[in-house]
Amino acid sequence: MHGCARFTPLLEGYLDGELSAEQIDAVEEHLWSCPRCQKELEELCTLRKILREAMEEGLVNEQLQVAWDRITEGLTPPTLKERIWWPVRNLLPPFRPLRTLAWGLALLAILLFIIPLVTTAPSPPVEVESIESEHPVMIFQGEEGMTVIWLFEAEE
Repeated sequence: MHGCARFTPLLEGYLDGELSAEQIDAVEEHLWSCPRCQKELEELCTLRKILREAMEEGLVNEQLQVAWDRITEGLTPPTLKERIWWPVRNLLPPFRPLRTLAWGLALLAILLFIIPLVTTAPSPPVEVESIESEHPVMIFQGEEGMTVIWLFEAEE
């Protein structure tokens, strides 16, 4: 099994008879001891047989075009989204909807509990009275029942 990377690219040339005598001997020796490469060679032979039979049946050009389009779909360059987003997405933790929903509901409950504690209730309106007198007087009653009275001196 070791050295498969060296021999796998040579398998097609081996089938086509394009290898030198030394390369053929090396490939055959490797195939003798490597079931993985034997299987790869069998798959290549099967693929060639299927293609040969298809050509012999005389596929019309439209069918060849459809087959070619399917092949080229796999060869198209990756889109911008695939080149940029997918590597970033692999760095992010997997999205788990139930876990996200649970965290969202917990955060909402905390906010609904804390917001009323933090906000202050509006204070009741403050009453201010003014009394007409010989001298200007102003009376102020605070929130806690405190009363402040101002006496102003008359200007002369």
